[in-house]
Amino acid sequence: MVKDISTINSSLVFTSANSAFQLSNLKTMLRSLRSFGGEISKIPVIIFVPENSLPDEIYENFTPVKVFKIEPANFKFFFQLKVKAAAQSEKLCGKDSGSLIWLSSNCLILKPPLDFILDNQFHAAFRPVHIKNIGLSSSQPVDGFWNEIYRRVGVSEIGYEVTSLLGNENLRPYFNTHWFSINSKLGILNKWEQIFVELINDNIFIENHCNDQQHQIFLHQAILSALITKYIPREKLRILDAGYSYPLHFQDKLKTHDLFKSLEEMV
Repeated sequence: MVKDISTINSSLVFTSANSAFQLSNLKTMLRSLRSFGGEISKIPVIIFVPENSLPDEIYENFTPVKVFKIEPANFKFFFQLKVKAAAQSEKLCGKDSGSLIWLSSNCLILKPPLDFILDNQFHAAFRPVHIKNIGLSSSQPVDGFWNEIYRRVGVSEIGYEVTSLLGNENLRPYFNTHWFSINSKLGILNKWEQIFVELINDNIFIENHCNDQQHQIFLHQAILSALITKYIPREKLRILDAGYSYPLHFQDKLKTHDLFKSLEEMV
């Protein structure tokens, strides 16, 4: 499947790192993108890092990748750098970009991830979560954690469900954020940062609904899932197949029919 070259050329890959270990992972991820990314292997890449977190010389081997430094702003919450990087990349893109693609540093590209390249038919591409963790089964009532997120985002109606990879559980829309692609023109990633910052500074919300590590780790993921539910109609959302963001760390827990037998099957 060949994508429109103009759509590919106007796309951008972004990621973040806040340690030498993550930068080492990024080198491997980027090498795999350049080697196996096919038509999208030359898409520009931006890495966001906290200002003054690492010595400048550590970035020398990342050319022609652009490195943007972000003021730390007292990062105190899980994945706060990632959320801020997403908002900044959306601002950098302006109104002229095609697909804005997030790739985590612990991913490898094994063949061209062409479904990340969006066209007029789709506004975003996501995988449902691997496991339920803090998600809600579609038959469950909304708890205080999700109710407050839905209230802040403005979600009043949910017309579909997604299925987790492990257990094949039917869940209220809840998406994996290791890899995703989104149309930057929607402004969703800046809304993500705004609501994330509001909630992590809301002591009542934290104390009553987000006071354990699991909810704090996946708060960013829950907020983005609610935003996707609010602003992207189901028919405009591309649900990626299991070959995207395949969880090798869950390989021994997957049922036989869900297993991939070789690396060549995965994206």
